[in-house]
Amino acid sequence: MDYALDPHDIALLAELQRDARQPQSSIGSRIGLSATAINRRIRRLTDAGYIQRTTAVLAPELLGRPLTVIVNIEAVSEELDKIDQLERDFAARPEVQQCYYVTGEW
Repeated sequence: MDYALDPHDIALLAELQRDARQPQSSIGSRIGLSATAINRRIRRLTDAGYIQRTTAVLAPELLGRPLTVIVNIEAVSEELDKIDQLERDFAARPEVQQCYYVTGEW
């Protein structure tokens, strides 16, 4: 679906990124649209793929995980099946939030 973003869409997306739980009427009053227009735009932005999902930002200290660790893991083998397995292993661990495959020096 082709959908060009306008300034209201960009402002709406910024508001949703800041806090997706805020009432649509509050968002609308900040960006100059009605709650109905906000609702329609959210649906359209979701259908067009701009909004992929809504997630929750958790308080790690309340969950007993107050530490964020960034590590570099060097794969000994660059065989695709082994790299794919490593990716599946990481994806299966809920404590792993992000992974990036980087080539060359990091």
